[in-house]
Amino acid sequence: MGIEAKLHYLFKFEYKAHLDHAMTEHEIDHVFIGYTDELPRINSREVSQYKYITIQELKQDMLTYPEHYTEWFKIILKEYLEYLSVHQKENGICI
Repeated sequence: MGIEAKLHYLFKFEYKAHLDHAMTEHEIDHVFIGYTDELPRINSREVSQYKYITIQELKQDMLTYPEHYTEWFKIILKEYLEYLSVHQKENGICI
């Protein structure tokens, strides 16, 4: 996305999802977060589109169009929101 931000490790998780054509994803994902005020500098060969939305808008869109989101992203959002509910006050994290 062409932006720089200091990253902070949040958590890791393992997941397994069965996909079409008898394929399976089985991964260990490490989740980091970073904040920046920079605007993205998009490389059009890597990114076709992007948009800014709130967490509430994202949650609603995922309920309305779950097929638009990967299984690992659904897990990350759920885990991230749970992480925030525990840590946001003590670490000054905001959403």
